Amino acid sequence: MKNTRISILALINLLQAISSLASSCAPINNVKVTFYGWPDNSPPGADNAFNCGRGNGPDGEPIAGGTGTYDDPISFATATDNNNLPKCGIIYVPSLRKYFRNEDDCAECKTDWDSSQEYHVDLWTGSNTQGGGQNQINCEDNLPGGQLTIINDAPDGLPVDTTELYDVTSNTCNSGTTYPVGDASSLCSGGFSGGPSGGSSVSQSQSSQTSTTFATVTTTSSAGNGRKHDDKSNTSTSVPDSSSTPETSCTWQGHCLGDPCQTYNDCDSTNICGSNGVCVPLSS
Repeated sequence: MKNTRISILALINLLQAISSLASSCAPINNVKVTFYGWPDNSPPGADNAFNCGRGNGPDGEPIAGGTGTYDDPISFATATDNNNLPKCGIIYVPSLRKYFRNEDDCAECKTDWDSSQEYHVDLWTGSNTQGGGQNQINCEDNLPGGQLTIINDAPDGLPVDTTELYDVTSNTCNSGTTYPVGDASSLCSGGFSGGPSGGSSVSQSQSSQTSTTFATVTTTSSAGNGRKHDDKSNTSTSVPDSSSTPETSCTWQGHCLGDPCQTYNDCDSTNICGSNGVCVPLSS
């Protein structure tokens, strides 16, 4: 009888542990989101700190990459001592509709966590075979980061947009591929609200999408910490190619330029919520 009771208690503890793991999915608000890639990685290239199953590059080191699906999440870097974002853990960024996996460390992210317990994730922009130089850094400066909501330990099956953040081959920056977040708490149960829908994947035409081709410039970055981006302010200059004309129409009515807003990503396309509580261009 005693052994039976012990077995029952052990089973109950196991079930509780499984239940705890299953319910660990949770939205985290106001996460500082920045971007990095080949040219401002430390050292420059596609090396990662951790091998989470993607394999190694030609130099034998873990390699960055990913398309943004649950089975092939994009690399991200963060503070190594933030145990709430474990190594090889998966997050989902609703405004980008992409999955990311913790595969690298980040000096500025560690500083933010150690000084104020601020969540900071640095998202990989690709590619893992060649860098886009200053043009890629310019793109990173224009991608829709800032204080965003992420889903920690996100479930499979959420909508995915596999549009590359930066296409090095065509030198195209998809800085306007963004989605309204809606009710982030519903994502842990597989639900989704807010903005265009499209099942498990969507095309560029379904999003608030702007592609910009950057002309070559010769500005100099003042990185110095291994991860260039610790906020949206930097010394590089973005110069859109005159042959590329971003779409300016508003697709999220009530969240257009001049409309009232409450959070950073509460505005259409590449617009953000300004300090005066209305939607303004990202460059404002």
